[in-house]
Amino acid sequence: MAKRVELHLDQFRALRNDPELVKILDEHAERIQGAAGVEFTTGTHRGGNRARVTVYPDSFEGILAEARHGALSQAVGSG
Repeated sequence: MAKRVELHLDQFRALRNDPELVKILDEHAERIQGAAGVEFTTGTHRGGNRARVTVYPDSFEGILAEARHGALSQAVGSG
């Protein structure tokens, strides 16, 4: 027999913006950035329904490192 599941979207939104969760995401992003190299940096963005943490090239050398060697793509498993 199927059971009914009730979702509380306001609680999901609160969780996705929770400072402790953002701290964990920042730590993962910093490990990925460290594995990718100094040509990459991290950024945290809060807005909408969630916080976002990104790792991206901060120079032309970083863009080339990703294009030629997949430096960032290979580092993703380091998080």
